[in-house]
Amino acid sequence: MSPLATTTYSVLATDGNGCTGTSEVTVSVNPLPTVTASPASQTICENAQATVNGGGAVSYVWTGGISNGVPFTVTGANVYRHRYRWQWLENTATAEVLVNAAPVINAAATPSTTCNLTSVNPCNRCGILCMDRWFNNCTPFVATTTDIYL
Repeated sequence: MSPLATTTYSVLATDGNGCTGTSEVTVSVNPLPTVTASPASQTICENAQATVNGGGAVSYVWTGGISNGVPFTVTGANVYRHRYRWQWLENTATAEVLVNAAPVINAAATPSTTCNLTSVNPCNRCGILCMDRWFNNCTPFVATTTDIYL
């Protein structure tokens, strides 16, 4: 028997002498624990950090070796699950992390090695979806020190 709600079962027995007896047993059905995972789905950039949080339980064990509420680096899309067990009851919630691939960027400067106070023209070649975030808006400038320009 697998009752869906608390149910009382009765049994009536008759012995060889015609005497009867009854007995009852009540089977209590507890609801499954309610657990949640948030956000249920999130999209991040490749090699960025994500955080998932469980709700409805006292402690959480997530798949993938991650910890509840602690940022972790994601390298590929995955579904993370946490399971909550209370006595013999168990329920699971999932959090999906989708990953957008990082753009391929080829950076160049003309010239890439120069003398102090010489004009340099930084350029990027990253394709149609690239946003230009170069130092000084990708216009020529005079290099005064050895540095990395973003």
